[in-house]
Amino acid sequence: KCDYLYHRTLGLEYIQADQMDAFSQAKVDQTGNFSCTDVAQLDDLEHITNDELAELLFFAHKVQPLREISIGSLKNRWLYYSHDDDWVAWIYMIRIDDYKHVIDYKLKKEFKGRKRNITNLPSDTMDRLWEIFQQGVILDFENGTDSGVRIYTVGDEYDMDKIHEKLDRHRERHDGIWLEYDTRKKRWIFY
Repeated sequence: KCDYLYHRTLGLEYIQADQMDAFSQAKVDQTGNFSCTDVAQLDDLEHITNDELAELLFFAHKVQPLREISIGSLKNRWLYYSHDDDWVAWIYMIRIDDYKHVIDYKLKKEFKGRKRNITNLPSDTMDRLWEIFQQGVILDFENGTDSGVRIYTVGDEYDMDKIHEKLDRHRERHDGIWLEYDTRKKRWIFY
């Protein structure tokens, strides 16, 4: 169980670093729309200005940074928002390596339950995914296989109905990119 703490001055909940494992297992999608960010030091919460708090609230409402991803006093590296149905997440990151790590983690997590060992995505595959992901994508695990997922581009769309419409069109045309993990050869394949 994750123990959330309440910051009275900010009127926001937060967790401490030792709660990250419990938090990563929590079902935040069951709480409605959800947004969060990292904080370099917990004490940094005491130094947030009203303008910076407004930037956090703007992100939570509009699902885009008001100015920049990093919010001065927090020295954060990312901003995260997920829609209440856990189908869509918007992630803004400063460091490309952090973003690539998330992609690698998510793909391996989805396939790992069916396999014992999965190799990391090679850097050339990761670079190609990074280019594609910048266009805004859907990872269609629902219609994937034990070892593959179709990836569709959707652009900078924020309207859930339009995202679902685009997904339906992609599925009907069977287009997009297929990424698969070949268990015999222990390698990732695009086609």
